[in-house]
Amino acid sequence: MFNKKDYEGAYGLLKKAYSAAPENFEYSISFAQLNFQLKMYKDTLEILNPFADQIKNNYDLTFLLGQSHQAMSEFDRAVRYYNEAVDTFGVNVNLLNALGKCYFSLGEKEEALVAFEKSLEIDPNQEKIKEIVQSLKK
Repeated sequence: MFNKKDYEGAYGLLKKAYSAAPENFEYSISFAQLNFQLKMYKDTLEILNPFADQIKNNYDLTFLLGQSHQAMSEFDRAVRYYNEAVDTFGVNVNLLNALGKCYFSLGEKEEALVAFEKSLEIDPNQEKIKEIVQSLKK
């Protein structure tokens, strides 16, 4: 249901599974991803916080923690998770762009530029990111 974007249908089932075993990582991460999609960012963090010590073991957990903090305008916390993801798992376009946006929001334009330029090295066909880079260079 979640994959088919039937979030209402998925919510009841995932909440039931999560409530029965909140220590189960798979139930928790699935329920947290759904909460994130529903823009319930505080709930997402509450679900994930018990697993925060496992960020070096799971990219999805680390990235979702970063995304949740970013969505709540807690950019400094998001940057910490995104940098942990870079250090542990390497780079990808989504991660670099999220990191660049957080740095930009923090007023750290040089760091934002570095992240966006690295993203363009991986995928040069990102017109919006090219515009941001040009803007930052001015």
